[in-house]
Amino acid sequence: MEPVSQLVSGAALGVALELLSDSIRRAVTTASSFKFKLQLLQTTVRILISRFKGIQGEQKQFLGAEAQRLCELLVRGSRLVSKCSRISRWNYFKMRRYEKRIDELDESLKHLLTLNFQLLQYENMRKLLTEVNEMSKKFVDHEEELPKPSHVVPFKRSRKLIVFFSLAFKPQSAINAQI
Repeated sequence: MEPVSQLVSGAALGVALELLSDSIRRAVTTASSFKFKLQLLQTTVRILISRFKGIQGEQKQFLGAEAQRLCELLVRGSRLVSKCSRISRWNYFKMRRYEKRIDELDESLKHLLTLNFQLLQYENMRKLLTEVNEMSKKFVDHEEELPKPSHVVPFKRSRKLIVFFSLAFKPQSAINAQI
């Protein structure tokens, strides 16, 4: 995918996230029958927004097909939330149907949070691991060029130290027999 289209899809995704968040905020105040479900959905969207901003700050790109699918899901969710705010309290059949749709939207967003962001995290960790491996190869290649220590202090043996180490590594029964 070209960098320009990645930037456009990322910007559209940010706009769709804000659109859904605003429509949920408006619907919570008007649709009291869906208030609890909409608050759960709003919590999920807030987590999604914070993770999206973190990814945008780190990578400057988002996966193209995934961004498009998420954007479509968010636009559909925004439409659904605006429809929910217009349903009257006495229409229990529509309330139940839209409640199920809100639950499905929330579950699909949670699925996206768990699965897709784990894949992005795996990709970031893989990139980090390759960079660390490259750095270690450079370090091993240049190890001969590192300065060697010119002065090594010899270890002075002492009779007390040798007795201490010999007692420290003997079984307890041998120590008791010696004492």
